[in-house]
Amino acid sequence: MPPVDPLDWAKHPRSPEALRFLVQAAKNDRVLYRILTQLVADKVCTADGVLLRRWDGARWVKH
Repeated sequence: MPPVDPLDWAKHPRSPEALRFLVQAAKNDRVLYRILTQLVADKVCTADGVLLRRWDGARWVKH
């Protein structure tokens, strides 16, 4: 079994609540900020924190 990534919740948000937490936490954490900017670049969410796609455990699906 591969090791568990403790930041998987941030890299693969499954809900608007998880994304809201990430947006707030990214204001004070460089690692989370980089994750957030990658999610915006990948069009998973907007820069304003609107979730466009969510992770269903295996792939990105429209929200």
